[in-house]
Amino acid sequence: MAGIGPLLVLKLNAFGGPTGRRHPKDAYDVMFSVLACMGGGGPEAAVQAFRAEGDAGNPAFPAAVATLRRDFLAIDADGPIRAAEFVREFVSSPEQVRQDVATVAKYLLGD
Repeated sequence: MAGIGPLLVLKLNAFGGPTGRRHPKDAYDVMFSVLACMGGGGPEAAVQAFRAEGDAGNPAFPAAVATLRRDFLAIDADGPIRAAEFVREFVSSPEQVRQDVATVAKYLLGD
């Protein structure tokens, strides 16, 4: 089982890394994993764990950061759009999901 930091790197690369598949579930899992990080201190701990992957020299970290910048920062970017697609049948506001995904991306990047 991976910790939250490596999991986020993995999910971001699964979505938009060099061989990314751009599946809606991968985009949604980035947001969900950060917001649902219960056992390790909440969303703040998830953000710190993600950033620690860069400090630790995780070779997949630069591609994950590039994916965040390219695909997640704006509500009309591919990541937020696809995340909202994944849960469209279960939420009353896809726009809120898109906003939440973009906000999580900003926190992960420290923007």
